[in-house]
Amino acid sequence: MTRIFREYVDRHHRYVYGLARYILDDPAEAEDLTQEVFERLWQRMESVDEKGIRAWLAQVTRNACIDRLRARKTHCEFDEAHGDHGSHDTPLVDLASARLSDWLRDAIQRLQEPHRSIIVLIDLQQRSVRDTAQQLSLSENQVKVYTHRARKTLRTLLQDKSL
Repeated sequence: MTRIFREYVDRHHRYVYGLARYILDDPAEAEDLTQEVFERLWQRMESVDEKGIRAWLAQVTRNACIDRLRARKTHCEFDEAHGDHGSHDTPLVDLASARLSDWLRDAIQRLQEPHRSIIVLIDLQQRSVRDTAQQLSLSENQVKVYTHRARKTLRTLLQDKSL
């Protein structure tokens, strides 16, 4: 069992970390979450189907990220209520690029699930509709509809920012 687990970690670590890194936008937090996901895998090794391991890891990673984002949102609301706003100094040369990147990241974070995960998987990670459907336990038609709706919502959110 240990050898099989190591193979899973070797084969899927970059994928799990990449998904967590994008959703959380924090490398250290993504690394911690990746560790937690593989701890869960270790605990459930006997019940996880080898053929569906990637989909299982994607689902667990996505759910753990959602939990982290909810906790982070609660923490941010507390900071804002107590006047801790931080500093966001950006050089003028990079301002436009940084602003666009921030707007896009913010807009993606504001999407509801499963729209957020679909945008990340299809548009950012260039996954196929079939792969995305399998990873999110949705039908291909659902993924297509959700992709359309997510892009429309994202477009609206970005247009509102540009005004």
